[in-house]
Amino acid sequence: MKAEPSSAAPPPPSPRRVIGILLSLALIRIELHLLGLHRLYTRLTCRTRALQEASEPDSGSNPGSGTEPEHARAAAAEIRRITDGYAPRRVNCLVEAIAVTRSLHRRGLAAELKLGVRTITGRLQSHAWVEYAGEPLTDEAGINRMYTPFEPPGTQRPEPSGDRL
Repeated sequence: MKAEPSSAAPPPPSPRRVIGILLSLALIRIELHLLGLHRLYTRLTCRTRALQEASEPDSGSNPGSGTEPEHARAAAAEIRRITDGYAPRRVNCLVEAIAVTRSLHRRGLAAELKLGVRTITGRLQSHAWVEYAGEPLTDEAGINRMYTPFEPPGTQRPEPSGDRL
């Protein structure tokens, strides 16, 4: 008897996981309202940078190697399934991307929240997505070519200047 390919749907998330994600989404909405995008984005990028520095080659860990990208994609897909199937209201891309980024940070993965804009027929559109090891997790490949990524003002790292006096 031949084994069936593993294309079966993943098992449903546990009720505890669903409740945890839904509470996380609600808290993110509150944080965005109280703190604003700038402060929340700054906190997330600081955590991403700390995780990236901790996984530098001299620390013995290599981000994006082995099964980490698959685990990151699976975690992002699980959150998407929960937001699509259980959230009482539509979850926008920013809230979902923050939830995915935080979930991956808790697992020690240096996921990056990306923000981008584009114009279509004269209208400005914005979008948020998550990347890990340079690959989008919450959107199709090439999303960073469809939207122009940017960092909110005041969150960019200062560029080192070549002129030191």
